[in-house]
Amino acid sequence: MQLLGQCKYPIHAIHETLNTPFEAPVTPFHTPSRHPKANMSIQGSTHLATSDGCSILLVGGAYLDVILHVSAYPAEDSKLRADAVEHRSGGNSFNSALVLSQLLQGGPHRPTGSKQRCGIITAVGGQSPQVDTTLVAAANAHSIAWIPITHSSLAHPTAWIVSSRSTTSRTIINHNVLPQLTPADVLPHVRHHSPSWVHFEGRTNTDDIAVMMREIKAQLPSCTLSLELERPNREGLDGLIPLADVLFVSKEFSAAFGREQRVGEQGLVETSIAWVRKWMLPRCKSTATILLALGSQGAAAMLAADPANPYHAPALAVTAVDTIGAGDSFNAGAMYAMSSFPGIALDRVLAIAVAVAGTKVAQDGFEGLQFPDSAFA
Repeated sequence: MQLLGQCKYPIHAIHETLNTPFEAPVTPFHTPSRHPKANMSIQGSTHLATSDGCSILLVGGAYLDVILHVSAYPAEDSKLRADAVEHRSGGNSFNSALVLSQLLQGGPHRPTGSKQRCGIITAVGGQSPQVDTTLVAAANAHSIAWIPITHSSLAHPTAWIVSSRSTTSRTIINHNVLPQLTPADVLPHVRHHSPSWVHFEGRTNTDDIAVMMREIKAQLPSCTLSLELERPNREGLDGLIPLADVLFVSKEFSAAFGREQRVGEQGLVETSIAWVRKWMLPRCKSTATILLALGSQGAAAMLAADPANPYHAPALAVTAVDTIGAGDSFNAGAMYAMSSFPGIALDRVLAIAVAVAGTKVAQDGFEGLQFPDSAFA
């Protein structure tokens, strides 16, 4: 069993608990006492897109995933029979869009009359009919605006995922020959939709991403810009940090950029928060929100304006069925919370994001997610 844990926060104790198996008692990270800035909230836009537009745009990858389900990860130079082979949609941004669309359409306590819709701007190859049968079909089924930048002579990105039943690990080998998205690809669609939120994957085209983020903020000052910092081997990502309003950081990224290594849950949480104060705060906006995905140890978060009071949400106690896309689901939960409930406190954002990630991990795939109602109260 892989656990995704409980929640700790330094502000208002939340008395309701999540329905079994989603039980996440809320306690302070450092101290149970309330502090003067305890009710600091996150600034969110109240702008909603028109019925044919999108209030949230995600800029990033949409992959064709081939999942090989095996009893255990194979040794090098060995032969192993797969228990099953599964073909489905994938890619960080597309996974997040699948989860986000379900939240926007039917998430618990969704604002009455909300017409929010999400869309994805993504590079697409032209040599695979599975793009239509898998990706476009999934987007249409979930009312996700599919905005392809097509390269008809190139193959579409594919990821082969070895999913081990014995450890619930997933080892990913991907292949992508498509060029990265450019400002000319993205900005016309942003102008058309006039979204309240644009999310970027931190990819290798950092100069172009910087141009896009600056231009969007200049044209849409109230638009929230979020940035995912997942893979540390991509040069120039640190230069994008000052441009983001919301930062989603992986534990691999923080480890590569100086986070102290310790064993155990408390060690990971404490070193992650210390790393944010030391490494992230000098680089990010003074108004930024920073969220760290910590895998089986849950998540942590901090308002740059209130670094003395971090938040920690150990993950929900669920049996892990499928961990593919857990981080993408966490990101979607946070985007949903912050965009749907303007002024929401960071403890609630973290509770919702962890509940969404736990919901995903407890089932196979992304279809028919049933979110625990009490986590959204």
